[in-house]
Amino acid sequence: EAIARAAPSRSHKARLVLVGRSSLPPPERWDAEIAANAPHSATLSKLQAIAALGADLETVAADLTCTEDVQALAARVKAHGAPHAIIHAAASLSAESFLPLDRIDRTSAAAHFGAKVQGLVHLEAAFADNPPKVWMLMSSISAVLGGLNLGAYAAANAMLDGWAAARNSSNSRWISMNWDAWEFADASSRTAITPARGADAFRRILASGAGRLVVSVMPLEERLAKWASLAPAHAPAAAPAHASGALNGAANGSGNGVAHAYPRPDLSTAFAAPRTPAETMVAEVWQHFLGVEPIGIDDKFFELGGHSLLAIQVLARLRETTGVNIPVHKLFEAPTVRGLAAIIGKDAMAPAPAAKADRDDDAALLAMVDGMSDAEVEALLAELEAEDAEGAAR
Repeated sequence: EAIARAAPSRSHKARLVLVGRSSLPPPERWDAEIAANAPHSATLSKLQAIAALGADLETVAADLTCTEDVQALAARVKAHGAPHAIIHAAASLSAESFLPLDRIDRTSAAAHFGAKVQGLVHLEAAFADNPPKVWMLMSSISAVLGGLNLGAYAAANAMLDGWAAARNSSNSRWISMNWDAWEFADASSRTAITPARGADAFRRILASGAGRLVVSVMPLEERLAKWASLAPAHAPAAAPAHASGALNGAANGSGNGVAHAYPRPDLSTAFAAPRTPAETMVAEVWQHFLGVEPIGIDDKFFELGGHSLLAIQVLARLRETTGVNIPVHKLFEAPTVRGLAAIIGKDAMAPAPAAKADRDDDAALLAMVDGMSDAEVEALLAELEAEDAEGAAR
């Protein structure tokens, strides 16, 4: 929708051919379908709004992995002359295709490479005799930052980036855009790209003359430090001489819980020292991975600069030290030293799966912390739920 709105339909009466895998009824039936609240009525309402801007709008159902479909699509487009631009935005967002690296197989990887790479191969071949002036490839910021369970998805998007760089010539301009997560429901979102901001960025990209751009809602350097180098939010300082060593060297092999520590920042909670061996142990693990000392039992993990990747490292160390398996979503339910120590004290080896409402809260927190898209969050939580079920079976 945002891409179509960014096209110069009002000022230039652009002809837009929107392609998707699902077929839609012809325009003369749209009013009746919308009135009947058909399953695709929301899509039809958006298409009507785009047409109202002055666009000559056509919708086509085609599978870009099918050569015959793409050839038929190209024939329909070229019947009206050479296209000015082709915007390639195909993607597979099914939760089953977002897997950890050790579980990616040919089928799950093909879902991403088929839509993005094979689809582009077919499009370029079909328009080789009459290429557009501009190719715009909708890549993802995951090709720059990576992300949980995004190995195959990030690789397919990186392929688009390389393809655009290799194809740029005086005959056609190729642009690869590494987009951050989009949000269509909340127009005031500050952690994702809204349609209005996306349309504005789209116009700027077209006018920039650049061949590749990364569109990030937060400073990219900070996110690279978080996701690529796994750095804590605070700069390290010299290790304090009084580090207690309650982990018996497990944290860094030296006996100290903190290799380098930064003074505790101003937080929303007052400092409260650990009272039990479990709280002391959890606090020292946090201190090691977050690079902050001291950490109180009511300090919040994410307020201290924690994020999802550090959460996994922290919980892995706690599992190694205590033998207690704590699913990642538990850190969102109990994001304090006190809360995690209580879970460890109850020996929560295989907690029951959280209710859907709890999962929704987890998804909202993940999206807020890391700026992940809804599809990426859904894939992560599906994986966590599978781990919970597997633990319960054991």
